[in-house]
Amino acid sequence: MKRFLFIISLLLLVSFAAEDSLRIQNQQTIPASIRTGDQNVLVQFDLYHAGQVTYSNITITLQLPQQFEPIKITYTLDKLSSGQTATASFRVNVKQNIDPGTYTIPVLISYVDTSGPYQTSTNRQIYISISSTPKLKFIDISFSPTPHIGKYFDAIFTVNNTGALPASNILAAISVASTAQVTWIPDSQIVDYIAASDTGKIIFRGLMSSETAPGAYKGTLNLTYSNNTLSNAFYLEVHGTPELKLAGSQTDKTPYVGDKFTLSVQLEDIGKEKARSAQVTLKDASISGTTASFIGTIDPDDTGSAIFDITLSKGGSYTIPLEITYLDDEGNTYTTSENITIFVYSKPFDFTGLIIFVILAGGAWYWYSKKQRKRHISKIVD
Repeated sequence: MKRFLFIISLLLLVSFAAEDSLRIQNQQTIPASIRTGDQNVLVQFDLYHAGQVTYSNITITLQLPQQFEPIKITYTLDKLSSGQTATASFRVNVKQNIDPGTYTIPVLISYVDTSGPYQTSTNRQIYISISSTPKLKFIDISFSPTPHIGKYFDAIFTVNNTGALPASNILAAISVASTAQVTWIPDSQIVDYIAASDTGKIIFRGLMSSETAPGAYKGTLNLTYSNNTLSNAFYLEVHGTPELKLAGSQTDKTPYVGDKFTLSVQLEDIGKEKARSAQVTLKDASISGTTASFIGTIDPDDTGSAIFDITLSKGGSYTIPLEITYLDDEGNTYTTSENITIFVYSKPFDFTGLIIFVILAGGAWYWYSKKQRKRHISKIVD
């Protein structure tokens, strides 16, 4: 009986010695400050063997609570001799919207004690702390309307707070390559509040200089909040703007009242983008004939002509209002107005009828006079 108790006591002492011989040291996580929703978090610690007997076939397993999702939670070693240290690495995901705090992570270590040999295991603990600070993340950026040279637009950034606490007094600052020549109104602002697990929009109004060339320009939005910084790069795609101006007008012949003639109106694109579906309309109800002319596409620094076959019903200096419509590459419609002046002449007097009348009248007078002379001669003879 005494011998049996001695053996039991010896086994317990061996077990306690094994329990005490494996020690977890130097635990760390990357990132050091973990927030709710963090993915692929690296968890590391050193396993130190303080015992006298070599251990083999060592398996280290994290027993995660429900707030975490496993990626890699098992680490194995062939052996660990007395006085040696091995670094064990694991990876986990932190679930969204969990409460901040420090979570205990049980660690099960199983191994073979080569002095027996016999299989045994021991339990340890590590700790993962979830920060109670806010954490902002960029989700999306959009522009409304699309940035065009010489036009205003809005840059709209959507930001999500994945942290456990609200983010407040967020300093947002925007910048774009100086060659873009964009004016921001303003270029920095304070965002008062974005609740935990909520999204917010940060909007900057921009004005593209008329001197800017079309193209893509790199920009950055920086956020500063709760001793944290977040930077997001983006590209500002700048489009040109078409601009049609009246370049001149002409007629194919001298305009006379009531006569049909052809009017040609020339337009020039002085903008930095093609003017598409250009059309000119004569806005005067007294004009008869063709009052609308479709031109089509006019390239920058090029011209196009609108052709009209019209008749004007009054003479003198005639002012004709023009309505010019066209589209840019994105289908936005532009409308401008111009005036042209045409002098319409009254028709010159047509002497043809008068000449014929005079000839006929002269002939009639001649025959009448001749007949009268015959009568007079006849009376004398009688």
